[in-house]
Amino acid sequence: MEQHVYLGRNRLKARYIDKYKFLSKYYDSHEIYVRSTDVNRTLTSAISNMYGMYGENARPGLDYPNCTDCWPKGFIPIAIHTVPEDTDYTVNADAKNCTRQNDLQKLLQQTPEFKQMEKDQKKLFDHINKFAGGDDKIGPLELWKIVDAMYIET
Repeated sequence: MEQHVYLGRNRLKARYIDKYKFLSKYYDSHEIYVRSTDVNRTLTSAISNMYGMYGENARPGLDYPNCTDCWPKGFIPIAIHTVPEDTDYTVNADAKNCTRQNDLQKLLQQTPEFKQMEKDQKKLFDHINKFAGGDDKIGPLELWKIVDAMYIET
């Protein structure tokens, strides 16, 4: 969370509020729409980013309740929007219900180049499936799952 507060304050706010004046220094729901995947860690990251962007300029009594013992100073309750993962074509590049993406993947899998790559890399994918665990079979179109898991863990 600390990294996202830093990102909001020192990168996003510095660029879009202070430098370019693209956004006003006070939160305005008509200026910004915040979107996240519906995962706790990404929602928390989005909240932390917004706290970094707007927390320093938050106005008690306007942006948040004016009571020191009942509300964290500078915390503005900004709505973070989500959509179901399987129809999230903006944030989830692998949304399963995208007919066009599914059609293109089927076409890709029929190409001679794809079939040759599968043949050439069979030993690699057998090795990955032996040691990766889990119920999903990892093939060329699922390799991102391992990369994503390693990225999240680092």
